Amino acid sequence: GTNVTSAELQVVHAKNLADLAEKQMRVAMHAKDEESLVPGESLEVNPVPITGNVRAYIDEALSARMEVRSIDANAAAAEQQAKAAFAGQLPVVSGVADLIYANPNSRLFPPTQEWFPTWDAGVRITWSPNDTFVGGYNVTDLKARAAQLAAQRGTLRDNVEIEVTQAFNNVRESDVSLTSAKTELESAEEA
Repeated sequence: GTNVTSAELQVVHAKNLADLAEKQMRVAMHAKDEESLVPGESLEVNPVPITGNVRAYIDEALSARMEVRSIDANAAAAEQQAKAAFAGQLPVVSGVADLIYANPNSRLFPPTQEWFPTWDAGVRITWSPNDTFVGGYNVTDLKARAAQLAAQRGTLRDNVEIEVTQAFNNVRESDVSLTSAKTELESAEEA
């Protein structure tokens, strides 16, 4: 009697887990309750055991996952913004040049009624003390933002490595578990 009751409890527990797993799958896929969920491939054939090393899978995940690529781009952009803000504090050196070919040419003295070319060249240095003082705060803020994104990037990469390693280990464990279950089933059928 107690073995039967225990077995019935295990059956109900297994059905509850199956219902929960189906609900989680529907939520993840945004599938409606009336949609039929069926396996995409046969469950009768053993899947090919996982091959390769976990480092290759980690490298693939780090290069392919959009959130990693996004935070890499954001961190690089923040670093460039900090550099641009720092450059805004510095004096600006510009080269200038003019070529005038005019009739009358205002640079010719005394003015005449003939076409005459003149030119000039120079260097201009401009600097704003206000930009220097205000820019210092912007540079500090942007450097802090870049450092924050770099730290988040490191954390995200670490999490991806852990996630891929766990998935890789789970697949290896499942491969062994599947082989073990088939062996137990064959033994049970023979018995």
